[in-house]
Amino acid sequence: MTDQQHDEFFTADDLRSIGSDYLRAKQEEQARHAAALAEAKRKVIDEMRQPVTVTEEIRRRFLNRLKDAAANGQTSLVVMRFPSDLCTDQGRAINAGRADWPETLDGRPKKFFEIWKEELQPRGYRLSAEVLDYPDGMPGDIGLILKWGDAG
Repeated sequence: MTDQQHDEFFTADDLRSIGSDYLRAKQEEQARHAAALAEAKRKVIDEMRQPVTVTEEIRRRFLNRLKDAAANGQTSLVVMRFPSDLCTDQGRAINAGRADWPETLDGRPKKFFEIWKEELQPRGYRLSAEVLDYPDGMPGDIGLILKWGDAG
């Protein structure tokens, strides 16, 4: 090999530097992605803490969702999905199956529970809550599940 051909090879330090640059870029991208997810979650929480007026349009869309679910053979429906941060205990009571879980709700989930208690429970609907995912082993999103099928 000539000296010119030999100069085309990278040194081990060059390759380590290229690898380090790749890992640094990957970590920065993961950090940007995590920050974007955290910001999106914060916006959802802020929005779900805002008071909402149940309009006729909201009521009609909800009733259509229920009718569509029943027409497709379903006997329950996740009517609301929200971050566990909207529970005063971050979803622990729901995760543990405690009877007092409704007391931990805040914002729109609390409002939906009140509507269920007042309007839907007397019509035979049941409501449960469950943790839908466990990011990093902790309760993530919570689902409020409206049920109308056999209680068994």
